[in-house]
Parts: sequence; structure tokens; C-alpha cells
Amino acid sequence: MGILNYIPFLETYHGLVSMNHSLKGSLDINDQTIDFNGGKGYVEKDWGSSFPQGYIWAQSNHFSEKQLSMVLSVALIPLFGVKIKGFFCVIWHKGTFYTFTTYTNAKVRFLSKSKDMIRLLIEDRKHSVDITIDKSNIKFTKLRAPKSGEMSYDIIETLNSRIKVQLYDRRNHKVILDDTGTNVGLDIYNIGLLS
Repeated sequence: MGILNYIPFLETYHGLVSMNHSLKGSLDINDQTIDFNGGKGYVEKDWGSSFPQGYIWAQSNHFSEKQLSMVLSVALIPLFGVKIKGFFCVIWHKGTFYTFTTYTNAKVRFLSKSKDMIRLLIEDRKHSVDITIDKSNIKFTKLRAPKSGEMSYDIIETLNSRIKVQLYDRRNHKVILDDTGTNVGLDIYNIGLLS
């Protein structure tokens, strides 16, 4: 969240802990062992009293390129009596971080929002990223969400979406990566508010 982490009265805060680490271990559930050895992990943290009034969050590290992970969040943030559209998109690719955020003067545009698909274009001076989230034929699950500290309403989420990420170098018009992620974590709520 960058400098927004230092504003003491936001409804919610977000932090990235690890984008793409290896897993070791197992979990026993109802006499069945689930083996995580050789898997990939992602860890983030959220804290605060309320989820945003409208937002989208997506994350995957299941791409054909093994050294690729990404996370995206666009949300309405109440700040000084108005609601602003804040966002971040972080792509980790072969040891390099590409960071697009509100506070670095990157810009985000929704190119399409439909029942089956969400498409965004995010640009800064050096790079652009075209992101298409496929949510067709996906079963969403309800998840309780906080408002003013109370778990009082439902959002929807899935771990089965797909996401196409195309990252470009704007200076030399070079494609840096073009890949599709699976097993995408996707949370959405009132995305119609994110114009």
C-alpha cells in the first residue's frame, strides 16, 4: 500500500508478505493427508475495520512460467470525505518486481466488466499490463465480510478463476510476458462502482 499505510484512519490495510515461495509439509484432514511438498505459496495480510464498498482482488502463481506470480486489487477508498479508486498490481517475474499503484501515478482503466469477464489496462511511464479475468463457468462461494468491525455481509470468492496477463515495455514496445494463470483467487464486491 506504500504511503497509504501511514494514514491512520483507513478502513482497511493490505500488505504483501511473499509472492512466490516453495512449500514443504503436509496437512491431515479427516484421515486424509494432503501433501504440499514441492508446491508454491503466496502470503499477504489485511487488517482494519471494513472491506471497501466496492472492490476486486485477484491473485495467482500458477502460470506456465514457474517464476511468475501476480496480485491485483482495485477498490473504492474513503479518504477525506470522498471515495477514490485506489489500486495496486504487483507482478513478480524471474526475480523482478513490476509494481503499479495509485501512489506511483500509474493509471487503471476497466476495458470490460461483464458476467463472464473483467478486463483492465494498467499503465505507468515505463510499462503497461493488460489483464483479463475469466470468471465464466465458475462456482463462487459466499464469504462473510467486515463492516465497521462486524462480520455483517457477504462477498463472493473463488479459487478456480483464470487470468491472462500481458506485460509490455512501453519504451521499446517489447512483450515482457504473456501467460495465463489458473487456480486464481478472486474476490469481488460491487465492481459496478469501480468505473
